This record gives sequence, structure tokens and C-alpha cells, in this order.
Amino acid sequence: MQHQAPEAAEHVVKSVRQQLCKLIASSLSATIPGVDVELMLEVSKPGFGDYQCCLAVLSFKQKLLYFQEIANNLPPSDIVQSTSVAGPGYVNIVIASDWIAEFGMLIEFLFEKFPNWEEVGNQAVGDLQSFYKASKTKFDEDEEFKGRAQKAVVRLQEGQERYRAAWKKICEISRNEFDLVYKRLGVELEEKAASMAGWLPDQNEKRYPKTSHVGFGLVLGPDGKRFRTRACEVVRLVDLLDEAQSRCKAELEKRLTENGKIADWTDGEIDNTSKIIGLGAVKYADLKNNRLTDYTFSFEKMLSDKGNTAVYLQYAHARICSIIRKAGKDIEKLKTRGSIACIHSDERALGLHLIRFQEVVEQACADLFPHYLCDYLYSLSEAFSKFYTNCPVIGSPEETSRLLLCEATAVVMRQCFYILGITPVYKL
Repeated sequence: MQHQAPEAAEHVVKSVRQQLCKLIASSLSATIPGVDVELMLEVSKPGFGDYQCCLAVLSFKQKLLYFQEIANNLPPSDIVQSTSVAGPGYVNIVIASDWIAEFGMLIEFLFEKFPNWEEVGNQAVGDLQSFYKASKTKFDEDEEFKGRAQKAVVRLQEGQERYRAAWKKICEISRNEFDLVYKRLGVELEEKAASMAGWLPDQNEKRYPKTSHVGFGLVLGPDGKRFRTRACEVVRLVDLLDEAQSRCKAELEKRLTENGKIADWTDGEIDNTSKIIGLGAVKYADLKNNRLTDYTFSFEKMLSDKGNTAVYLQYAHARICSIIRKAGKDIEKLKTRGSIACIHSDERALGLHLIRFQEVVEQACADLFPHYLCDYLYSLSEAFSKFYTNCPVIGSPEETSRLLLCEATAVVMRQCFYILGITPVYKL
């Protein structure tokens, strides 16, 4: 998902480089919109901050014009203490001491609460969000513990084995939590240096990989502020997914009961369909928005079966599949023997919309705007609805042509779902 969505855990261990690159990319996008450059971020030499950033391909004049502004436009962050420009083309970044101490805070809290943490394993940390909150509370309230945490950072930097092992364990637990959510969302990650850190050079090519930086907005609550629980805590993505699935299941069972079709569904079918619709609804609600703008999170809007939502689109797709099934024809044979004739104006409108699929995908990729594809998918479903209302399919003289048009629409919809990471349903 593209926006600053609720996370799997409130604080998850990420590399310093990764977080700094994200901040610089945001500043770069705001300072020089549309720029496509190779950003190099390295550990600085003494006297030049902790990290130093350079945009190698900018001209000397551009560096003079923009680098102070790039430094000034860095988003507020606990990780950065200060920035400065060291001549044209270089931004020095000093890491905040309190932020550095948080590494030691987690390690020292682990040692204090679980002296035998190596034997206990992952159960020592348990829920990473709760573990972090408890350690942060102690860090803020206990000066003696704060001192030990700061010393732990020094020992970690020195490479002392006990501290390195503890840090690796915390990182492992953090990755495992994310992996569970990634698996649920159908996301696959390749743990390569360039993709993990974003900027590390290819070891064989000895050059920096080509990358693109995009800006993105925030997910807001009904109050217009960053989306949080009533207790003012960051919403965990896994909880959000559970809630979406639960609501979808309740609504599906209600609809099937009212339509008298509940007996035609097994419990497994209901559970699986609810899961697919719930996960798809969350993904689509994020992707359908211009990634540069903020949007207000709403379960009611997200799970509505009306308007530009994944639920509506799933019903539209399932409806097309139902039409094809009811026709009782071998659609694969029709593809080899029949043809599409767009005679009616609504047939033509739908056909023209279908052939735009490739150009929309290409434009979405070129501009890095997935909402282009969402807009296309929704307008396609609207075009099909108008076609089906005004152009009888089953039993009409044009049945073969119109069934093939139905199939073409379903195929394109499935391709859109696939690109957006959404699993289509064939029965609702």
C-alpha cells in the first residue's frame, strides 16, 4: 500500500539508511518535483555529520540552488537532530542522540526482563508493539535505565557479541511480524541489499541501481488527524484487516440469508470469500486515491457495495461470471468460432473502453499512479452495467457476440485485480 497506512507494529526496526533515504526522497520530491536522480547516502567522515547525502547527476548550478532547500524541506523526524550543507552538492545529517539510544533501550529492556532471553527465544519479546511501549516508558521515567541503554548502544557499536546477538533477535522478531502480514496480503519481498536499503550499489556492477522516488499522503481519521485508535495509539494493520474481514463476513451472511441463498454456501466458502473481499477492500481503498493526497479512512465507505469500492467491483465481476454461466455455452469454443460485433452504441462504448486497458496500465506505470488503474476499472464496470441494461445477452440474436464481450470485460477486470494485488471472486 502506498500511503502511510497503519503499521503491523508501531515501531519496527528499520535501517538508519532506509529511514533517511525516505526522508530525503520526500524532501527531494517537494523541492524538485519530477526529478529522477541517483541519490547517494554514505556514512560521513569525521566532522561532516553522521551521514552525507549527494545527488550526483545534478548540475553544479542546480546544487547551488537546491541543496539548502532540500535540507530545509526534510520532514520532521525524531531521527534527525540537524542538517547542514557542506559545499555544493552535499547535505550533512546528524542523527539525534535520543533516537540512537532507543536501540540500546530495546536491548537493555530485553536483558532486564528476560535474563535468559536466549533460551526463551521469540517469546521473550512477544508482541513487539507492547514491548517497545514498555521499554520506552521505562526509558523516559528511569534515569538509571536510560544510562544503561546509552551504554548499550556503545557496546552494540563496538560489536560486542552479546549485544549484537540481542539486536539480531529483535530484528528477526520484527521481520517475522511483518512477514505474517505480507503473507496475508499476498506480498512477496526479495531480501536483496539494494531493495532492503534502497541505495546500496550492485556488488557486481559497481554502480548504484536505478530507483524512483514517490511522494505519498497520510491516512486520516474522522477528525482529520492521523488515523489512530480512540486510545490515541497507532492502528495495527493486522487489526484493521481482521476487522474488515469480520465486517465482510457479517454482511455476506446477512445478504445470503435475505436472498435465501445461505444454504448454497459452505462455511468454508463464506470464510474464504469474506477474507478475499475484506483484504481487497483495504488495498483498493488505499490505491484508488491519488498517492500524493491524504484521505480519510472509513470502514463504511470502504466496504460499501456502491460506488468506487472493491466490494462493488467484486460484485460486478461476479455478476458477469454468473451471466456467462447461465448462458450454458462453452466460452472457450465461442472464442475460437465467434466474433464481437459492436453495433449498439453501448456495445461500442464498452469495446472502446476495453481496448484502452494497455494504455492505462502504461500510463500508470510511467507516472507511478495506481489510481489511474482504479479509475479505469470502476469506469469499466459502469460501462458494462450500461451495456447490460440496454443490450440483452442471453437468448438474443447477438448472444455469441455479447457473451464474448462479457468474457472480455471479465478478463480485463481480472487483470486489473491482479495488478492491484486483489483476488477476484466468481460467486457472490
